[in-house]
Amino acid sequence: MHNVVDYLIGRVQYLTVWGFSIDNWRRATEELQNIFQLLQLWIEKDTPWLNSCGVRLRYIGRLQELPQDLHWAIKRIPAAVIPS
Repeated sequence: MHNVVDYLIGRVQYLTVWGFSIDNWRRATEELQNIFQLLQLWIEKDTPWLNSCGVRLRYIGRLQELPQDLHWAIKRIPAAVIPS
């Protein structure tokens, strides 16, 4: 993701990244847990870097259906990064 963001800064105004779709709910429980864990780790690790690059994160979807840890990781994204 770093390479993509580095390349696109100054070239495009908006980028949509699909992290999880409704079709993914059909996956095995263990696979879902791994996907959710990866998403949470990415959010916690890369949000400060994205913020320093001037990138704002917005989430689209139904957070209430996600595991609580991931839900709260998304909710904790600094307000400076999420446009109001």
